[in-house]
This record gives sequence, C-alpha cells and structure tokens, in this order.
Amino acid sequence: MNFIKNLENNSILLIPYNIKDKVLEYIDDNDILLSIKIMTFNDLKKGLMYDFNNETIYEVMKHYNVNYGVAKSYLNDTYYIDDSDNEKINYLREIRDYLDSKNLLIKDKLFKSLIKSKDNIYVYGFDYINKFNKSLLDICSEFTNVVYIDKEKFDYKHEVYEFKTMDEEVTYVAEEISKLIDSGVPMNKIFIANYSDEYYFTFKRIFEAFNIPYFIKNETTIYTTLVGKYFIENLENNK
Repeated sequence: MNFIKNLENNSILLIPYNIKDKVLEYIDDNDILLSIKIMTFNDLKKGLMYDFNNETIYEVMKHYNVNYGVAKSYLNDTYYIDDSDNEKINYLREIRDYLDSKNLLIKDKLFKSLIKSKDNIYVYGFDYINKFNKSLLDICSEFTNVVYIDKEKFDYKHEVYEFKTMDEEVTYVAEEISKLIDSGVPMNKIFIANYSDEYYFTFKRIFEAFNIPYFIKNETTIYTTLVGKYFIENLENNK
C-alpha cells in the first residue's frame, strides 16, 4: 500500500469495506499525515442518492403489509431501479416515490458539494466494478477527478479441510483459535467469515467449552423478535 504515501491532500480514497481496517492500520503504522477521506461504494451510494432508517423500514412494513426482512430488501432494491417497464421495477418505483412523498428517504444535500470540494477520488482495491457503481463514479467525475489505482496482485494459496460433521469442523476452528491466542495474537484480530445461521448454537456450545470469548454479528432487530412483532401487530390498540 505504498501508493497511499503519494496521494494528494484534500482527496477521497474509495476502497472496499473489507480492506478499510487494513488501510487505516497502514496509515497509522506509517504516520502518514494526509487530508484523505476514506469511503466505500455504500457511502457513495447513500450520499449521491439517499439513505433510510428504521422509521422508513417500518413505514414500508405497515403500508405494504410485509415483514422487516422483506421491507429492508425492497428498500435496498430501490437503489437499482432503471428505466425498465416491468412489474417488479414499477413496484419498487412506487415504493420509492411513496417514501419520497413522505420525506422518509434521507438525502444529504451537501454531499455533492463535498465531492466537488475534493481534488481527486482515488479508486483502489476492486477486482471488478459493476455497472451501478460505475454510474456512481460517472456522477462523481462531473465534479472532480476520478483516478483508478491498480490493485497489487498476490498469489495466494490456501489449504482446504473437509469434516464429516459441523461439530468436528467447529472444534477444529476452536483449537486453531486457541493456538493463535496462546501465540499472542489479540482476540480482536481473529475473525470467522462466511458462516450461516445454523452455526450459531454450535459456536456457542463449543467456544464456551474452550473458554473462547466471541461475538456473532447478525441482522437481528427488535422487529424480528416476538416482543417486537407483538408491538407492531398491536400498535393500533396502544393509542
């Protein structure tokens, strides 16, 4: 990441979310003093278009009679509405326009001014930029320079293990984590990725047996709990 030292001040560095911590760590470790704002495409999307919150989600749930997960999925899909004329696109367009009329889409009126105030947007770390994200960069190019930085190429080789049961798999992971901790690796530097919900209880049981503290990140909200559902279903009776 030596290229970071050569970036111009008063610029934006657009990177994938999964390398954000590594970039920040590199800047900190090398005492790089630059006026650089770090963003992801998600930040760019919300800034150039709009964001939404739980109030927005609840309005979709109530108005269209859908659950939390479906409402959130609809909202995420509204970002990708194009000029097509079909049932799905028209439905999403209706949802977006309805929420806009209710002022429930959160718009950053100063975001384009922020982009315009920057000398460059440096784009780094992407293997592929899809059509939608390219359109966001095209908008940005109307206000400032968009500079693409070639990603370093590494020849990674990984070992693959196969287990007969989930218990065996998670036990192996717990043993490897214990070895890392014993060797001095901080626990906040150890991550597990690409697991499904079915692993949660196995993680809990086996990690506790190994005395390994853990945090499972998920999308659980009050809207998906029994108490939350009861509250929503009986909201009209609680006036």
